[in-house]
Amino acid sequence: MYHPPETEALIVGAGPIGLYTGISLAERGVPLRIIDEEWHTAARSYALALHPYTLTLLDEMDLADEVIARGHRVDRVVLYDGPERKLELDLTALRTTFPFVLVLPQSSFEDVLEERLKRTGGAVQWNHRLCGLTQGEDQIFAQIGRLGPDTHQAEDVSARWVVEETFQIHPRFLIGADGHHSTVRDLLGIPYDPLGPPLRFLVFEFDGAQEYRNEVRIVLHEDTASVLWPMPGNRLRWSIGLSRPDGRVDRRTKTRIAVPAGSEHTFEPTAQLFQELIEERAPWFELRPTELRWSKTVPFEPGMAANYGREHVWLAGDAAHQTGPIGVQGMNTALRETRDLVTRLEEILLDRASLDSLREYEEAHRREWRHLLGAEGPPVPGPEAPDWVRRHADKIVSCLPASGPELDSLTRQLGLDIRTPVSA
Repeated sequence: MYHPPETEALIVGAGPIGLYTGISLAERGVPLRIIDEEWHTAARSYALALHPYTLTLLDEMDLADEVIARGHRVDRVVLYDGPERKLELDLTALRTTFPFVLVLPQSSFEDVLEERLKRTGGAVQWNHRLCGLTQGEDQIFAQIGRLGPDTHQAEDVSARWVVEETFQIHPRFLIGADGHHSTVRDLLGIPYDPLGPPLRFLVFEFDGAQEYRNEVRIVLHEDTASVLWPMPGNRLRWSIGLSRPDGRVDRRTKTRIAVPAGSEHTFEPTAQLFQELIEERAPWFELRPTELRWSKTVPFEPGMAANYGREHVWLAGDAAHQTGPIGVQGMNTALRETRDLVTRLEEILLDRASLDSLREYEEAHRREWRHLLGAEGPPVPGPEAPDWVRRHADKIVSCLPASGPELDSLTRQLGLDIRTPVSA
């Protein structure tokens, strides 16, 4: 007779992927623990849109109405060639239950997911870090450190945290959803393989204006791409791509404290740099730096882990792969991918499938990500594709705010064939 361990699954990381994984497993009756070395959900983060397919996934959890009530609906995607408006994509033409993109900052999305996790009887163990990892025959030996503030540091919320005590747990499976700088990936010794050059984006938030509220505006300029998002609360966010690493850059980690522009914690980019870039790339944007509320420089490293894991330990989300931020494809595609992972884990725990199922999962989704990251070549323009789309086909697909079948539908509106093997 099988005697389950104290917990069947340990999830490392309480961002959207880790929380979604935890809810999905908990709803299937799987005992689990979620740990995160931060002290609560993000106050400031970078992903900010939910794709139509993601809303369908959330509807399965009865969460779609809640996130829609908090977010801002967008029905059009507009493509610009610098100052010139070139093409419009109609999201309402998509054949799906939710034919629109919902703009919702990742911080708000995480709050919704954490509240739902609590309603399943679960909770995140904040201030806990994975310190060590060993795989046994049918379970894992995970060394967990409980963190506390370093008393030698200044007494404020940005003080460095140190391990106060450690303990060991023995889950059957561990999911590393701990971001691009993944501790789980490092402990497994899995290399990260870049697929393209590093990217840098300047992120600015403004008080909004009504004329920008109804569409996402994507601007292609020389070798860069930028995007203007309308946000809830009558705000706007620019993410401006750089052709070189201008400005001061720190690691891409989620800020836990909301810091207004101009405070001592705010780094480059400056309002003056924003003004110069907008005049060059989007002179139609009329708001100026006096309305600027927040700014930051954010690096991204498109690529994939050499493998997604082994045996009882698997990577998810940015721990497994990363792409640029324009279309918010990383988080949204990873949520659909995670649904497949959870389904397979349930089958294994019920002795209806073997570990080989996880290798099949890995192979299917790696094929999809290789296409999304352009490793299988550029999309193929059809005879109806406009000349401008043909010239920029290799950049456009990664900018579109869609994933799964809806991404295929939008690219067909442009006359492009991305030939992406979409996994369920």
